[in-house]
Amino acid sequence: MSRGCGYNCFFCSEKSTINGKLRVEDDVPIQRLLEQFKIIHTKNKSESSIFVEDSIFLAGIPHYIKSFAEALVREKISIPYGVQFTLDTFLSLSKDILSQLYRSGLKYIAFGVETNTDAIAAQFSKNTNKKTPWVERIEMVLSLCKRFNFKCGMFLIWGLGETQDDRVTQLAKIIHWMDVFEIPIEVGLNIATQHPLRVISETHLDTFGYTKYDFSNWGTPSESEYLRFFTELFGEASTLYTFHQLPSIEELEVLRVIYLELKHRTQLLLNQNG
Repeated sequence: MSRGCGYNCFFCSEKSTINGKLRVEDDVPIQRLLEQFKIIHTKNKSESSIFVEDSIFLAGIPHYIKSFAEALVREKISIPYGVQFTLDTFLSLSKDILSQLYRSGLKYIAFGVETNTDAIAAQFSKNTNKKTPWVERIEMVLSLCKRFNFKCGMFLIWGLGETQDDRVTQLAKIIHWMDVFEIPIEVGLNIATQHPLRVISETHLDTFGYTKYDFSNWGTPSESEYLRFFTELFGEASTLYTFHQLPSIEELEVLRVIYLELKHRTQLLLNQNG
């Protein structure tokens, strides 16, 4: 609804230097989104749900978010929906806006958590509050999701320079959070992957300043041992177009076991919570 993202995180395919400056025109995104909700509500009132694919829901602008939620309630458009926020954007919203979002039908929020490591998170453009540790902010978000009965999703990205211990700790921490906050956390895994418009350092450029990759090959050869892990566990992954060194096969075996346990815990909580 809002075209693009206002941030410029080095790993992201939707960052502002690729997609251009964030474009938001008056109340146009609110009206456009409201019309789409109305159409779906009219055609299929009882079985519909919606996920809004904004990089950040309505650009994270509080009065847009509040106005949209109020409009859904006012016009009696009752459809469960999900959105995406950054940690800091979500934490900047007032309790009144969060309450209004809940009343409007918001059920699920996805967050680009990416890492558990402050040294890596410090490089993120969307990390706008570096005084508070990254993990502490994740816990603040989870506390609010628990309070307002929002289901929570987290996108993780490996291959940003973290260690295997960091990855194991990250997954174990999420399992711990589900026990503490008693809310399901859906987790999506990704491997940081280059694409033609995203070059993270001079080491990926040739002598003429162009990317060394021609991107004409499949990202992972069919004979690769990694392929079975990529197809089972990851949304985005590649052996050819990586940022940093991939986890080894042995490391992925360990991570797979923990991740499947995490998914099992998530499903148990989803079944309990309905």
